[in-house]
Amino acid sequence: MRLPEGERWLIDRLLDGGAGPRPAPATVVAVTPSVGGAGASTLAVTLSLLAAQRGMTVTLVDGDSRGGGLDVLLGAEDAAGARWSEFAQVRGRLAPAALEQALPQVQGVRLLSADRGSDGLPSGACATVIAAAERCSDLVVIDLPRDGELPSTLLPLCSRAVLVATNHVRSAAAASAAARWIELQCPDIRVVLRHDPRGVSPDAVADALAPRTVTRVPHSSALPKRANAGDPPSVRDAYAKECSRLLDRLVSGES
Repeated sequence: MRLPEGERWLIDRLLDGGAGPRPAPATVVAVTPSVGGAGASTLAVTLSLLAAQRGMTVTLVDGDSRGGGLDVLLGAEDAAGARWSEFAQVRGRLAPAALEQALPQVQGVRLLSADRGSDGLPSGACATVIAAAERCSDLVVIDLPRDGELPSTLLPLCSRAVLVATNHVRSAAAASAAARWIELQCPDIRVVLRHDPRGVSPDAVADALAPRTVTRVPHSSALPKRANAGDPPSVRDAYAKECSRLLDRLVSGES
């Protein structure tokens, strides 16, 4: 090894040594909507809470700078700890322990939330932060927007992608187009179809999205009520039950 050419390699080895043996890679799941209001953020939070309830080490990453902050959805906007702006200058390599210590923990979930009023996420730091989260977690869940540069940056780093749609015509049409693009970035894609009694036949939507695996979750009027009250999604209702089954397949890799 020669310096200065080998400086990056040497730093990586020193960090590995200080952190101890490298753990098994985390399952990294991106959750993204077909259209606004499909419920992707709620699904990302619910999956994270369910995984933490099982004793898994979970890092939930907010990828949408205009979504109001996942800390609000968890009722944790006042929780002390770092938000995305504090990682804006990170490049190259971030020690997993530094990330662990900086992030707030909410109901067993380590949370990296967007800052309200920010101009956007520090795209140059995203891959570095995700790599650190992967090294100190069993599961990393990324709430991704459907537009912008972040999806094309982060989807190739993910083990699985979850596309959230509703059984409405526009959402289904958007999901069909989005699924084809996502598959180019992350081939292991699952579709979650949130059933709305006012929508079209869920069977028709599932047929249009075949042969992709489609998981149906029920409509829940309690979710927006809980969010408005500052309460996180329940992990005990019918919606959470279906999310738990989805989590089983995401972690195991089964279709």
